[in-house]
This record gives sequence, C-alpha cells and structure tokens, in this order.
Amino acid sequence: MTAEGQFVSIMFRSKALRIPMGAVLATAAMGVSAAQAADRYVAETGSDTTDCSNGAAPCETILYVVDQSVAGDTVHVAAGMYTAGDAFGVVIVDKALTFLGAQAGVDARNRIGAESILAAPGGTAVVTDNVVFDGFTIQDSTIPFWTGFGIWMVNGIDGTQIVNNIFQNNTAGISLNNLGTTQAVIQHNLFLNNNEPGSAQGKGIYTDRGGPVPVSNVLINENSFLGHEAAAIAFASQDPILFDSNITVSNNLMDNNARGVYFYSTQNATVTGNTITNTVVEPVTGGIATAIGLFGANSNITVDNNIIETGIGFGIRIGDFLAPNSSIQMHDNNIVGFALAGVQIDDPPLDSPRDLTCNWWGDPSGPTNPANPSGTGDVLGGDFDLSDFKPWLLGPEPDAQCQQLSCVVDSDCAAGNFCDTSSFMCTPQLSNGKPIPTIPGHTPPLDGTCTEEVGAIVCVSGVCDTSDDLCGFAFGHACTASPECRSNNCNMDTGLCDLPCCGNTYGGGDCVICEDAGPGNDAGADANADASDASGDATPGNTPIEGTPQEPGNAGNGSPAQPSGNGNSSSGGGCQMSGGASNAGFTMAASLLAMTVAGAVRRRQKTVRS
Repeated sequence: MTAEGQFVSIMFRSKALRIPMGAVLATAAMGVSAAQAADRYVAETGSDTTDCSNGAAPCETILYVVDQSVAGDTVHVAAGMYTAGDAFGVVIVDKALTFLGAQAGVDARNRIGAESILAAPGGTAVVTDNVVFDGFTIQDSTIPFWTGFGIWMVNGIDGTQIVNNIFQNNTAGISLNNLGTTQAVIQHNLFLNNNEPGSAQGKGIYTDRGGPVPVSNVLINENSFLGHEAAAIAFASQDPILFDSNITVSNNLMDNNARGVYFYSTQNATVTGNTITNTVVEPVTGGIATAIGLFGANSNITVDNNIIETGIGFGIRIGDFLAPNSSIQMHDNNIVGFALAGVQIDDPPLDSPRDLTCNWWGDPSGPTNPANPSGTGDVLGGDFDLSDFKPWLLGPEPDAQCQQLSCVVDSDCAAGNFCDTSSFMCTPQLSNGKPIPTIPGHTPPLDGTCTEEVGAIVCVSGVCDTSDDLCGFAFGHACTASPECRSNNCNMDTGLCDLPCCGNTYGGGDCVICEDAGPGNDAGADANADASDASGDATPGNTPIEGTPQEPGNAGNGSPAQPSGNGNSSSGGGCQMSGGASNAGFTMAASLLAMTVAGAVRRRQKTVRS
C-alpha cells in the first residue's frame, strides 16, 4: 500500500509541484495482499466459459471477467473492441479490481499503437472502492438514460484511479465521486470531443455528486482536454451546505473548450500549472465562455502559475450565482487575450482585500481598470482598489518576476517626484532647461510636448515653455517669480523673464545689473563679488562680472545715501557706484560707471537681437 504523506516532486515550468505518490503509483493500495491476488485475461478471441485465469484461454467480455474475479485481482485486456454490457448496456464493476489495457503505463496524451477499446453504450459503472483503469480507450457511451459517461462513479465510493486512458466521443468523459479517505487520481489521460447529446453533454470530467456525500480528496493532474462544448472540468454541485473539498487541478492542458474548469460549493481547491487556451465556443449549457469560473459558495481557492490565454468571454470569472465566494487568491498567472475581461468579478468575495497581485495582464502597464488609469492590459472588471492587484508582473510567466512597483500614478510618489510609467519608478522632477520626456502610459500624456498640466507635474519650477518644450520659461516669457525663468530673473517691472543677473550662478555670459540683486545674486564661493554685492564693501578686486574694477574707497556703515569716500557705500541695496559729492575719486568713478553700464546695454541688445 502507498504510505500516507509521501510525495514526489515534479518539475513544471521551472516550479516544483509536490504531488502525492498515489498519483504516480496509481495501481497500488488494493487492500489485498499480493499472495491473494490473481491475474485474469480477456481478449476479443476469448470465450466466456472459464474463470479467465489462463492467459492462453482468455475470456471474451469485461462483464463476464468481473463476475469471475475477486477483489484484488488484475484483469489484463488485450487490444480489441469490447462493447457488451448488461441489459442496459452498462458494465458494472463491483469489486476492487485493476484493469490493464494494451497501453497500460503509457501516457495517453501522445501515444500510438493498438488500443483496448471499451465501448459499452451505457458506460462503465464503478460501484466500489479502489478500482483502477490503466491503458484503455473509452468511447461511445451515449445512452441518455445513464447520462452517457464513459466511466461513472457512484456517490460515496473511494480511491478510484483512472490513468493513461483516452476518453472520446462519449456524452461526457467521467462522472466523478470520491469519499476522500483515499485520494482519487485522474492522470495522464486524453479527453477528446465528448459532446454526444445527453444531459451531461460536452464535459470531460463532471460531478454534481448524485447523492449526499460530497466529493473530497481528488487529484486531476497532467491530462489533456480538447474540444468540449460545455467544460473540460465541472464541479457543479449546488448544495450550499455540503461542500466538495481538497481538490487539486494541476498541470493540465485545456484547449478549445467552452470552459476550462469551474466550481460551485467547493472549499480548499487549487488550480495550478495549467494551460487553458482558446475558450472560443459558447457553452451548450448556456452562459459565457470562461477559462476558470468560481460561480458561487466557494472558499479558500488558489489559482496560481497558470497560462490563461485567448477567449471570447472571460479569463477568470468570480460570481455570486449561488452564495458569496471568499478567500480567493490568484498569483503568477498569464491572463491575456480575453474579449470581455481577463478577470471579472460580478459580486466581490467576502474577504477584503482581494489578492490578485503578481499576474501578467498582457502589458507592463497592468490591467485596464479605473483604479489603474494608465493600464492597457486585459480588463479587470469590477470594483477594485489598486492594492487588490498591484504589483503585477512586468512580463509573462514563466520567466517574469513580480516586482514591487514604486508607483503607478503620480500620487504614489512623494513631493518633488513624478511617476515614470515605463519603469513604474518615482522620478525626480526636472530642472529648468531639461526637455519634457516621452513616457508611455502616463496620464496626462508625456509625449515630449509642453502643456501647463505637464509642466506642473514634471518640472521643478512647475512650468515649461511651449515654444521649445523645455522646463522653465525662456527669455521674454511672462513670469510671476524668478524660479519660473531659466535665468532665475523675473523682471518685476516688465513681468518678463530677463537675462541672468550679473554673478548669478544660473547665468553666465551676457547679463544685466539687477537693481535689487537680493541674496544669492552673488558670485558665490568666488572671492570676487559684482557691483551689486549686498556687503557694500568695494575693496580692491571686487570686480563686477565682465565689468570694470572699482576704485579703492571706504565702505561706510551707513545707508547708500551717506557718502563715505571713494567707492561703494551700501547696506544691501542697489548698485551704488559712488559714495557722494565729497568723494575724491568721483570723476573717475562716474566715468567707470558710464563705461560699465554702456557695455552692459550693448551686450543686452546683442543678446536680444540674437
């Protein structure tokens, strides 16, 4: 028997999944010792006249060999077609038997060779625990009275193992039940076009229980489901009190089905590592094509590491169609290419916040949702907060990492920063003279063009110039404060950006002598100061930028109106070139002043003309 709690690791898309050993050793745990078990044989050329224990003299029908067997026997079924059932066309398995077809142990998803074909028109009914089917093609179960399942398990049985089988052209593939004491395993099967008319039409695996015992402890792993008109897998019991539980749907391919997998009334289910693509057929049962559906009364559901791509309806739909859902988590999924929405919540889960973080929505900007105005990926439909789905993957799985984004919109950033929506990082505002950037996905658009709104967001000065699309206003632009101007000189008399003040570190080259330089209009660390130096000390070497040296003189301690000898007398006022009439050097100082001002005017005129 398989030891409880043992696991093997299976690598899938660079991630290790822990799969119960029972999923791999599917033919173990019969509950009968090897010494008691016997082998039985069936072939098309056999005869139902013996006990089927001689391989050289096999029996002819499955129904007969079941009657000859005891619990724990292994039934070897040779390649061929087996159609006989009871009066209702049903093969009933009421003993713990292991059935091995011609392809036993060979994965049904990609095999060739002769098949053991079970084609009982009423299907095969499993009415006891620990039955194994391995290596068959099971087809043509179409009698509506029995709902047309290839294999159907009665309510309350336990431990069925269905591995390496092809289910095709039935009304539906498998009717699932499991008590849960022993895990039921459905693995390495191919489900193909099970769409024959009947009440369960168009489903690969289906359960609505058909009795009072919930379905529990089921692994559906590494199967392919192709071309079903209703759903690949359906947990459809709508009992709001008794819940199916402990369900794992992992590493399956579901392509070109109307729905991938959906749940009602299910607790503790995991959908992981599956590829669900091309849900491009409207369900024959009604409703909307959906890759993964959580349709009500579900809780503790995890959807992770799935590729969910392309459909005419929804990628994932969460709806309160029976009772509210709760504790829904979805991570590391690729959700791309759905016409209505990548994820749609018709009624929100009970818990909050809902955790849909770290998914890829088809674009680095994230999903399209009012909470993410710059997002252009698949639609996230419903009432969401940004924290419900941020951060998201910046590329598709399996290689992308979920990166913590510093911002999605500008309000995510601290003062003095804006959001670069190409990298989703907060970025310092740009200094005067820097060009308006081109950044996709930003609101308002950042396309290199200056607007009043753009300047307020990306420029330190809060303004940009529409004449050249640079931060700050150019010379001659109307201004209200000096920091708006690239020269840092807003002329209060004209209300226009002027040339830089002499000595202003923003400037350089041509300049004007400012009437009121104010703090900062100084050469800074340079030992030389300009003629408007607020110190009022005109000692030798204090030379205006590109101006004329000042004569030595006394730096008076009074106001500019108090003459105090040769030179400047200033207490922080304007540009004072002489101390008063008693100044012995007045004539020379006046001449120098005239030369300096005339030079500055010529340079200013030259600058304006250029």
